[in-house]
Amino acid sequence: MSLSLLSVMHVNVNCSSLDRSLEFYRDRVGLVAESHTNPMPQEGSGFGLSGKVIWDAYLLHDDRGFASAAVDLLEWETPSPVGTPAHEANHLGFVRLCLSHPDLDALHAELTGKGVDCLSTPESIPVIDGHEVRFFCCEDPDGTLIEFVERPGPLRMSHININCRDLDISSEWYQRVLGVTPIADRAEL
Repeated sequence: MSLSLLSVMHVNVNCSSLDRSLEFYRDRVGLVAESHTNPMPQEGSGFGLSGKVIWDAYLLHDDRGFASAAVDLLEWETPSPVGTPAHEANHLGFVRLCLSHPDLDALHAELTGKGVDCLSTPESIPVIDGHEVRFFCCEDPDGTLIEFVERPGPLRMSHININCRDLDISSEWYQRVLGVTPIADRAEL
């Protein structure tokens, strides 16, 4: 029996400097900070952390506001942030956040003009049923990979890329436990 999820509420993107990352996601990418959460110290066991934890965060949305999934931009104050994001596209687990944008050439020029290092210019690759997708990737200030996919309409969260070791096993788990439905079969790719 699956959980029958209604929607993705938010995706956490941990950062080392909330102000610096907020400037990137809000002023360079174009998301809107709809709410600021800075709760009192609380027990960290729900996050897999021991002792009291403290964080500061902003929930950033696209033009749909609270109706859209949010980027939960979070800076851990206690305990302090550790580690670095995966820099390899084939790294297991959460790899990149994907946002759609109607004009990748203009966005790429704007981001590079603002000093954002992009991994490439916009490129096209074949995906489902021979359709091509145009995209490029960049890194946020802490190195989290952000992928921009060209689609008509305003800036929107497109998808979250989670790499797995065995696609069949992982796909079965996500379908059975979370109740998600694949948009394509591997045979179509």
